[in-house]
Amino acid sequence: MRSAEAARDAALADLDFHWGGAYDIAAGVGGWVAKRRDNGWPLVGGSPDELHALILADYSAQPVPRDLRPDSPTRWNGASGHD
Repeated sequence: MRSAEAARDAALADLDFHWGGAYDIAAGVGGWVAKRRDNGWPLVGGSPDELHALILADYSAQPVPRDLRPDSPTRWNGASGHD
């Protein structure tokens, strides 16, 4: 694995470890994305550090419930108008 891929995977794993209960987190060509698990609202950053800062600000302003069940009516199902 190339070092850039290893660094990306490590940063993704770190974000997911700390915030995966509240956000679906992904990294791709378009940047770094975290979608709130309660309403699907996306946060998009150009780097893992930028996404982390956005997550901190978002979570501080409106915490995401960590106990959402997969069948919860408030859990994001991909049909949100935010995409």
